Amino acid sequence: MKDIAKRGNVSLATVSQVLRGQGADRYSQATRDKIVRVANELGWSPNRLVRGIQTGRTGMVGLIMVTNSDHWQRLATGLQIHLLAHDLLPLVLQPDYDTGSNVTELQLLQHLMGLRVEGIVCWPLTDRAATDYLSSVCSRQVPVITLDFELPEAANTVNVRTPEHKAMAAALDHLVEMGHQRIGYLGFATPGNWVIDRRDAFVQEMTARGLHPVFLKEIAKGDNPSLARLDADLRNVTAVIAATEQLAVSVWQVAQNAGLHIPSDLSIVGFGQFHFDFALWPKFTSINQHPEKIGRAAATMLFDSTARDRARRQTNAAGQYAVPHIEVEPTLDVGQTTAPPHRKISHTPSN
Repeated sequence: MKDIAKRGNVSLATVSQVLRGQGADRYSQATRDKIVRVANELGWSPNRLVRGIQTGRTGMVGLIMVTNSDHWQRLATGLQIHLLAHDLLPLVLQPDYDTGSNVTELQLLQHLMGLRVEGIVCWPLTDRAATDYLSSVCSRQVPVITLDFELPEAANTVNVRTPEHKAMAAALDHLVEMGHQRIGYLGFATPGNWVIDRRDAFVQEMTARGLHPVFLKEIAKGDNPSLARLDADLRNVTAVIAATEQLAVSVWQVAQNAGLHIPSDLSIVGFGQFHFDFALWPKFTSINQHPEKIGRAAATMLFDSTARDRARRQTNAAGQYAVPHIEVEPTLDVGQTTAPPHRKISHTPSN
């Protein structure tokens, strides 16, 4: 900074204030532009450690999520872009659920709090101890944004989510308008707000249309749908709604192996459209949850206290939810996996 001041023929205090984003009302635009130009020429970059000592802020945000699916990768990208634009550095930590290294969600949260992060964004946690710590410790000290799950009675939290009923209504309206009535559902037999809400939304939206689910099949993550006798269920329906895009692909594979043609024999709708589906054939009809928008909304909730307060006021006014929340509207992207039903089914449903 001394080198910048010398070359720019300004004081060290002027350089310090300009590079810290201060003094816009004190220094001319020409002076600020000159300092930034000289700083770039000399290869200057801010020292976050020094700035943290000076301000007491780390500028870091902790993200607890497993980016092993297209949806979460795109969401994390939206988060990162928006956080960096506001000079916040995302630190992504992934729980280890599979290799047995005992890296738990609770440990990761404790590490983040030890680093004095300025906020935390979490995907649905599986460990009760981690959820309790997030509610009782983290949310009292920093803003906590949850994605597709809630922390009841926790202070300083906002839930960013997909409105499941709107998403399911869009999928069912599309199928029913084409003439489908025999519709099944494939989801996951795992705990979690979004898992339960998506399944319940299917049942309730079917009932609202005077229809009854032909089957509700839920499998454990990692299981092969073909092992759950899904092929027999598929012969009893003309359409299936899958809880994720990965499950939609599994339905397509099982249907192909069972001799069913997509979409003439079976229509498929998935959730969480792949961003690379333009390269797939067929292109799946899918609920697009716009994960990048969800990421941007979560980032905004972190650094904008006014937005958090607005979410709380709107939630209290609606009187429907105990936890402040915002919703990112989904859309239905129609592809080549849905069409009017052509197959007549004579046998009895096997719930």
